[in-house]
Amino acid sequence: MVEVPKLWKHQIDASEIGERIGYVGIFHSPGAGKGRTVFELLKKWKDPFPCLVLSVKEQLHVWTEEASKWMPSIQVINVGGVTRNKRIAGVSASTGLCVMNYESFRGIRSNCRERKFNTIVLDEAWKISSASAKITQAVLFYLREAQHRAVLSPWPARRCLEHVYAPIKFLDNGDRLGATFSSFRYRFMVPHPAGFGWLPRRGAEEEIGKLIQDICSVVRDEDIRPSLGVPASVQETVLLDMSDSQVTAYDQLLHDWSLSGYDVFGGGERHLRMLQVVAGQKFAEFDPTNPKTNYLIDLLCRLDDRERVVVFTWFRPETVGVADAVRTKSKRPVFIALGGMSESMGEILEKWRGNKGSVLVCQGGKTAGWHAHESRYCVFHSQPQSALQRYQAIRRLERPPQTRSVAVLDLIMNKTIEPHVQKALAEQKEFMDAVRDYAGGLRNAE
Repeated sequence: MVEVPKLWKHQIDASEIGERIGYVGIFHSPGAGKGRTVFELLKKWKDPFPCLVLSVKEQLHVWTEEASKWMPSIQVINVGGVTRNKRIAGVSASTGLCVMNYESFRGIRSNCRERKFNTIVLDEAWKISSASAKITQAVLFYLREAQHRAVLSPWPARRCLEHVYAPIKFLDNGDRLGATFSSFRYRFMVPHPAGFGWLPRRGAEEEIGKLIQDICSVVRDEDIRPSLGVPASVQETVLLDMSDSQVTAYDQLLHDWSLSGYDVFGGGERHLRMLQVVAGQKFAEFDPTNPKTNYLIDLLCRLDDRERVVVFTWFRPETVGVADAVRTKSKRPVFIALGGMSESMGEILEKWRGNKGSVLVCQGGKTAGWHAHESRYCVFHSQPQSALQRYQAIRRLERPPQTRSVAVLDLIMNKTIEPHVQKALAEQKEFMDAVRDYAGGLRNAE
């Protein structure tokens, strides 16, 4: 008889909250066993089936694998990415676990409501961060009658304070943070003095954390790392100077921006154009001889030719251009992961793992739902769009059975907007950590 591993303390805490009140926000680090915790709850809840699990497309196969380990007797139907008619048939036939991605759910939301799922699990719940997004509205409206609910994410918020609202409302139907997003905003935020949206009111993150403590289970990296046995990553910033052509293009954008009267760091199209230039891209054209790519190729030539490497980019031409340059100059096997792929992420990773010394060039938006612990090198050719993307990207490598310390390299263009972006992402992570810690009562204890 196979011995079932014991639950960790944070898993026990989460299952106790869920068992007591029927729903729970599980804000645990990647690799901390959120899926195992959900299956423990399914064993404890009364009449938990049928159960609907929504996740990102890359993560759907994981739920089938987890079910075979922790509840092998239940039926599992994966209807993510199939035709609408097959999705509807799968939902209707589901008596155990029905798994699909958020986009597939939105297309058959009425059918999901009619099926009357007893339990709803939102994996990668940052997908419903924006209260005004169509997917978020569909989840909140069509799945609100489920008897049991669980939200899974590393942080209670994806990028800013207002992103806390929708996942918590899904859990408690607005009892703690307000019945509407407008009431939440007027209670915890203030208008930006320059008219650019809203800002958190002073102390709002602590107040929100205290309000949702009783329905949230939180665990930090430093709390779980000893149990996982994975050493902390080592992070290094490499400052590079732009090429002459990049300097010319960048200065022109900066000049045009100043003429139009916009704040340099205010975001928008010019902001993206400046980031594209420092990444080696001008509009849809990518320069494979730019300093960042040259440094990356030089690094690959210096590494042991058996070491696998993961490189993160932002823009599509940058992703393809970096992959082509690495393939041509380093002679290493190269695989690309970006939006609109014909192959699944699982198929790409299987090929990457099967080739020693291979390089995975991954567009920044594809950071969720896969593992790459075979590599200990994580290189950011461009800074990601949010602190959550950066965090997930690093944790793709930094999880069991990884036994080596992951080396994280940030390739940053000196005297550009990029160092400010890097600093802003670090500040964003600090804020999100604070929200998480208040929700778990960790800051109060300290």
